[in-house]
Amino acid sequence: MKTKRKKLITVMIGIILLVSQQVSAGTNYVKTVNSTGGTVNASEFVSTYAGATIPKWNNLRIKNGATVTIDFSGIPDIQSVEGSSITTAQITSVGTVEIKFKTGTGASEKEFRINLHVNYYGVPQFNGADVPSNI
Repeated sequence: MKTKRKKLITVMIGIILLVSQQVSAGTNYVKTVNSTGGTVNASEFVSTYAGATIPKWNNLRIKNGATVTIDFSGIPDIQSVEGSSITTAQITSVGTVEIKFKTGTGASEKEFRINLHVNYYGVPQFNGADVPSNI
């Protein structure tokens, strides 16, 4: 009887650990955006006030290590993007990125940020084209 109970408890702990690892590995992204390269509109990401204590993280997944440009021209009354031109920011590698931008003028000026985890995902290629998944 004691052996069955110990095995049951061991199995239960194993299942709990398996599920909890999968949940924590997903990280709490508010938005995941997939890109094959080129331009992504900044309005596709969730932004927060720059003074907020808990940032909201977005996940940008880029196919085969392509370069992605984030376009801020669709943001109403955009004034500046920190560290780049007024309307674009370029992502060239993986990692954690924080992009701050300002909207409005004078007393109505507000500063926002977009927090990104940038990841690459690979797709096998042959002669410059993606290999079909049903080979």
